[in-house]
This record gives sequence, C-alpha cells and structure tokens, in this order.
Amino acid sequence: MNRRGARPGGAAERLLGAAPGEGHFAIGLCFPNTYRVGMANLGLQVVAGLLAALPGCRCERLFLPADGGGRPRPAVEPRSVESGRPLSRFDLICFSAPFEADYLHIVEMVRAAGLAVRAADRPAWPLLLAGSTGVSLNPEPLAPFFDALFLGEAEAALPEVVARLRALHATTADREVIGRELADLPGLYLPAGYIGETRAGRFAGLTPRPAFPARVARQWLRDLTPYPTHSRYLPADSVFGDMFLLETSRGCPRQCRFCTAGYADNPPRHHPVARLLAEAEAALPFTRRVGLVAPSPGDHPDFLALVEGLVARGATVSPSSIRIDHLTPEVVDVLVRSGNRSLTLAPEGGSEWLRRVVSKGFDEGQILAAADTLANAGIDRVKLYLMVGLPGERDADVEAMAALVAAVRERFLPHWQRAGHAGAITVSLNQLIPKPHTPFQWAPLEPFAQVAAKVATLRGRLARLGNVELDCEGETTVAVEAILARGDRRAADLLEAAAAAGGRWRKVLPAWLAATGIDLHAPLEVGAPLPWDHVEAGVVSPYLAREAHRASLGKASSPCPPGLVGCHKCGVC
Repeated sequence: MNRRGARPGGAAERLLGAAPGEGHFAIGLCFPNTYRVGMANLGLQVVAGLLAALPGCRCERLFLPADGGGRPRPAVEPRSVESGRPLSRFDLICFSAPFEADYLHIVEMVRAAGLAVRAADRPAWPLLLAGSTGVSLNPEPLAPFFDALFLGEAEAALPEVVARLRALHATTADREVIGRELADLPGLYLPAGYIGETRAGRFAGLTPRPAFPARVARQWLRDLTPYPTHSRYLPADSVFGDMFLLETSRGCPRQCRFCTAGYADNPPRHHPVARLLAEAEAALPFTRRVGLVAPSPGDHPDFLALVEGLVARGATVSPSSIRIDHLTPEVVDVLVRSGNRSLTLAPEGGSEWLRRVVSKGFDEGQILAAADTLANAGIDRVKLYLMVGLPGERDADVEAMAALVAAVRERFLPHWQRAGHAGAITVSLNQLIPKPHTPFQWAPLEPFAQVAAKVATLRGRLARLGNVELDCEGETTVAVEAILARGDRRAADLLEAAAAAGGRWRKVLPAWLAATGIDLHAPLEVGAPLPWDHVEAGVVSPYLAREAHRASLGKASSPCPPGLVGCHKCGVC
C-alpha cells in the first residue's frame, strides 16, 4: 500500500503494518526530530503499529516540521503525516525520546502547538506521555514537562496504560483523579507524585507523595517470540531510505562499562531466526535492503545462518554494528557478497589497559586480525570508534590510540595499492559521557581542556598518515548531553531557556551552570542520592559499584553466560 504524507517533498511511503486505526481516541505519536530522522528509528515504527492496533484508538505520527531543504522549522506547529491534524488537537500526545540531543525539540514542538510547556500549567487533556531509551534511563530532565513517563519496553505494558487513559478521557478532566487512577500501572512514572530536593547545588532525593510508589520498575519482555519487531513503513526519504529494519536481539551480554545496553536493557534476548527470515522475505518484494538492528547483532546465536539466509534470498544486509571478535572470514565474506564495502571496528580504548577498563573483551591482536580479514575481503572504507576521557586514561593511552590507527592502516595499504585506489579510515572519537545504570554512572566528565589537549595530540599523530580522517564532537554538545543524561529536574530550566534562545546553547549554558552550582566535572558520590534512583532498571547498584572498582584496577569482567544459566550477579535475571 502506497500513500503520500505531510513531509518535505511529499515522498511516498509504503505501509507494511497496521493502518492508523479508526477509533475516536486520537493519539499523536511524536518524534522530536524531522521525518527523515524519525522514520529511521525502528522503535517509533513499532510503537506506531502497537498503538494503531489498540481498540478505540487512532494513532497518527508527527515530527519536527522542516522546510523543503530538510531544515527544521521549530516555530511551526507540527501536523500529522496521516491527516494533517495539528498537534494540539490530539487527546493523547506521546513522545518517543530515545536521544538526549533531541530533548530541546520536545519543548519546541509543544510550544509551537500553543500548549503550556510545563505539565502543571496545562489542563488534564491533552495528556502528554513520553517513553523510549533516554526516558527509561533517567526521566527527571523531562519530568516537569510530562504528565506521565513510561519506563521500559512498550510492548510489555503500554497497551494497558493507553487503555486506562482512554477510559479516563471519557469520564474525567480532573488531574488529581487521573493521577490517582494511573498510580498503580506498571512502568508508569507520574512526576506530579514526587517532590525533588536539592542541597548545596546537589540533588538530594525524590520523595513520593502518598499512594505513589518509591520506585517504578522498568517493564521488559521475557520472551520476544510473540513480538515481531520490524519496519511498519518503508519511507523513501528517511536517513536509511527504504531499508527494512529488523530487530534481531535486545540487551547485550557483553556489559561494556560505558554502555547502557549491557545493563539497563538486559537481559539479552533473541528473536527466532526462522521468523526473522520470514519477516524479511515478506518485505523483499518492496526493497532489497535489510538492516539488522541490535546492540550487537553478531551475538545472535544464529547470526551467520541469518545473514546467509537473507543473502540467499537476494537481500543486501547491513548490520547496525559488528563486534570485532565476530568478524570471522565467513561473516565478512557473506557481508561483502551482500554488497557491503565499508564496515566499522570499535576498539573504544586505544590501549590494552583501557580496553580492560571498559571491559571490551578483546585485545590488539584480535583488532588487527579483524582488520586483515576486512582488507582481504575487499573492504576499502573503515570507521574506527574510539573514546577519550575514560577513567584512568593516561597520556600513554593516547599515544597507543594513534599507534593502533596506524597499525590498522598498515593492514589496508597493500590492498589499496593492489586495487589501484586509496581507501579511507575515519576515526570517530567520542568523549565518555557517563550514563545512568552503568558502572561509570558516578564518574566525572573529564575537563574539556584536558580532552582538547589529548585530541590535539592525536590529531597531530594522525596528520602524518594519509587517508585518515578524525571526527569528534564539540564541548558544548558533550556538556549538554552530560547534563541531560545525569541531570535532575533543574535541567528542564535549561531546556526551556535554550528553546527561548532559538537553540543557542552557548548563550544559556554558562548562566544555568552558575545558577545551579552544578560542576559537570566532579564525580558523583557512591551512595549519595541519584536523580534516577527511583527507576528500578533491574541491575542493582552494588553490582555497578563493584564493576566500577574492577575498572579502576584494569580488570575486565566476563559476559553473560550462554542461556543465562545460573547467573544472578547483576540482579536482572
């Protein structure tokens, strides 16, 4: 089924899942970025299908408006793709908010709709609800804006939440009544039911009002088998074009200490390969491009059989990432036969010490062996993911990072020369931004002057090499993401100020830091209250503290055992 919607250029999209639904309870599902970006998000597509299938509901999608050139227009009220209905005309407004970088657009979209940004200043309806990864990690920076925030995987409990909201919409507009009726729902955090406190510039705790739980448990599916997770739409003009996105797994057994996937998204679970192949086969008449989505698709126990099966059916397969120790000659061969000419290596740490600190689980020999495998297979463009500002990082580690890039390049040079053209290595260097529910959640954000000195050293070393490019984020971007990742409700003031300043963070950030007394570069005290303590993610804090201590000793930890048999160390299982 093809149709055109309210997007820049009006390009057609193919509908693969349920229609929007024909009920009277109107749900506006919003992504706080443009259509091109939002429709590349598999989570949004899955939730759209989930909500559209609910009895009595109609779900329509809305995005940050953009002009014909794709440039955002934050002052324009969003209108839905399906009918052009303005955002302010929906009964329930749901935001999918996976990335902190998009939180500003939430404020902009609500303002442009003519609605009060703060929940306390709005009437009961339309009710504003948010969910997705960022919200589930730490909802507090967004808490003043939303009536409710859903923590966890939507399929596990969101239908029950929406059914309750639909019933309440038909009977009451009393905010107090609505709050009481929602307080017992699993996974639903109601910010008005909690009082936040700060002392001497630090978060001091969150106190629940009577009838509200002290902690809200993240909701997750024990078994993925009944829940197909794939594209519901094939848009022509998204970031990934008409690629069919197919989730292979959730969670990650590796537990790299900087990454939330191995902690707040666990336990690791996999979709059955037979169903994955059947779902992809149903989409192949409309597109040959299949994207495999997971924190680490290669951890699927039948990964090679899955990729071989897709290629045998004529698909071009693009995995979201591949761990270095999964890049065997057999895997690389089938990916190249599928049409891949560029792949990614993610050492993260430049030295053996730092790879043990973050618990990557492989050494330099494996990294270079993977580079050899890629080069021998004809891959000529490689991206290297590396990190700076890790706990315990030394100047020698930066030198080791440069040496590692040079060694990887050496593996590719003979193949480039034989092919008669130069390939390219792009080094993506990211500063550690400590995230909630990980062992590094207490770690300081390294001072920007120190990071700048390390980047300058690395840039100088890499400048001597040909065909190597270095990309890294600016300090303002890092500072804002760090605030929104670990912030409390005071971060909402920063978001409002930035929206009023037209998104100019540099204009408002210094004044906000001065007013709050927050030191971005100070470590958080282990045992002190954290803004996300009320989120019961599953992983217990003592385990995270032990892992942080092991990191300080440069000791890696073992991944989750196959089948999770007999493992209870982190608290999730």
